Amino acid sequence: MLQKSKITHNATPIHEYFSSEKSIGQLQWQERFSLAELNEKYVAQGMVTHEDTLYHTIHKKDKKSILIIFNKENKKLRVLKEIVLPAEATHTSGLKIYKNKFYSIDYHSNYIYQFDFKELKDKLELELIKKVRLTKEDRQFGSFEIVEINGTEYLLVTSFATDNKLYIMDFHQFFRQNKGFECSLFFSVESSYFTQGLFIPKDKKRLFHSVNRFGVDFIYELNLERLLTGKNYRLAISRTFLGPNKMIEDLAIQDNIVYTSDEFTNKLYSANLGKAIPMKNYNFNDLRDVKYYEKLLSHRARVWNFEENTLDAFMEVLTTNIKYIEVDLRFSSDDIAYVYHDSYFVHGKEKFRFAEKTWSEIESYRYEYNDLHISKFNDLIQYFAKHRKKGQNLAIDLKDFGYEQFIFDTCKKHKILDSIIIFTWTPQIIIEFDKIFKTSRTSFPLYFSHVRVDSIFKYFFIPALLNYKHFFITFFDFVLIGNTNYKTPLGKYTKGYRHVPYFSSLPKDLKEILKKYKGGICVTKKLFRWGDGLLKKYQKEGLKIAIFGAMFGFIKINTKEKFEYEAKKPYVDIVFMDDLNQMEA
Repeated sequence: MLQKSKITHNATPIHEYFSSEKSIGQLQWQERFSLAELNEKYVAQGMVTHEDTLYHTIHKKDKKSILIIFNKENKKLRVLKEIVLPAEATHTSGLKIYKNKFYSIDYHSNYIYQFDFKELKDKLELELIKKVRLTKEDRQFGSFEIVEINGTEYLLVTSFATDNKLYIMDFHQFFRQNKGFECSLFFSVESSYFTQGLFIPKDKKRLFHSVNRFGVDFIYELNLERLLTGKNYRLAISRTFLGPNKMIEDLAIQDNIVYTSDEFTNKLYSANLGKAIPMKNYNFNDLRDVKYYEKLLSHRARVWNFEENTLDAFMEVLTTNIKYIEVDLRFSSDDIAYVYHDSYFVHGKEKFRFAEKTWSEIESYRYEYNDLHISKFNDLIQYFAKHRKKGQNLAIDLKDFGYEQFIFDTCKKHKILDSIIIFTWTPQIIIEFDKIFKTSRTSFPLYFSHVRVDSIFKYFFIPALLNYKHFFITFFDFVLIGNTNYKTPLGKYTKGYRHVPYFSSLPKDLKEILKKYKGGICVTKKLFRWGDGLLKKYQKEGLKIAIFGAMFGFIKINTKEKFEYEAKKPYVDIVFMDDLNQMEA
């Protein structure tokens, strides 16, 4: 028996399901109508069917929402009439017919409107019975469904683009009593994914959900009771279908025929769900058509609109066939590894160094942009071990010294030592891994982030400007110790030290370690195009070369052109890419 939902904070990311474990059904989509025939300003939005009629809302670019009523008996839809919806409705994105009432939801105003369904056939203007506004912080809501199960009426609502979450609430409390926005969260999807239409058939056993992922559309068929009671999106998936085009919108299903529209083409489509053909050998994130893609590294797992260095971003990058995925590691004061780049985290007015906080303190903080927890390294490594594709490598930028054995043991436990690369600014980390490798007789490549700007400015004046107290240039020191860093005596290295090479030199002992394990150096792409002679020299000496941007944040490799400029150099082996969405072929 379905129980009433309770508020839950266990969000389930949906993007891992785009590479579905089950086969994806290829539908034979048929174009039924082009909205340009009516008005070039019309943009496809909400949809619902009833008997021989199809109802479709159009967002008009002059700030109006138009309800178009189609007769769907013939192969080509025939327009019966157009109705203008309430004035504040400028982007009506979802429709529902429920108990002789007609409902619509507007993405801009956040109102759900209620009309008398009987008026749709007779009137050109609808008399509004009631409207209730969805209010929850800065959320905007795109689609909804109403369903009665075991005597309880539920309202399901999707927020759109801001956080792309599916909420469920008591329909009676919300709509009939005008109660505020009370909801339970069942799944979440990053803003790079647009969660679109919802549809529940008359059997009340299934939920159909349309989702757009930057040019790839999916329709999921879910077991409704399993979703509502188990609160697990993945386990609730029964079937997955490929959508018609590049920006699927709302959907409706009648007699096993699915109707939907596409905002990219602004056309209406239909397909028979019973005639779906299983797709074979599909890869929706194939980057092999990108020139030099074998050199491509996703810097900080940056992809589309995800928060960098998070498990969500990492899961998304892993769906591609990219060869290298890089993340940064920091450690809490109680030695818990987490994925983050900077030594400081800013939350509101508070700024703290991770190494000064325990994990129990850190996990109470979230990224302000999209309400995500800071990701644990253990969660990321487990996911990589389970879902990595053949040839994919996890590149770890290790910021803190003293955790080399932990990294090695963790990767060995998950049987991924053959897929690990270490980047570090710290020579002591490289030396320590060398000791571990000699004992274990197992190794992986090591890269020394050797910032080579060929300038005294970089290594004398910049430390002074940053108010560093000490600057050591001997091989075993290479240390900048700042005011806020731990003033542990040299020889007792701990979190907070930053180690750099002196000018363009690379000590012989360090070079030999890098060569031994088929690693190399990682250098900054310079503001101007000079100095590549030294890189060629290092390559001839047996070192691999990795290039990254972000010299004090001024330089980024964030376009396909910038990537290809660096990657085409025969002496460059890896290029850090700062904006992976620019690499789509």
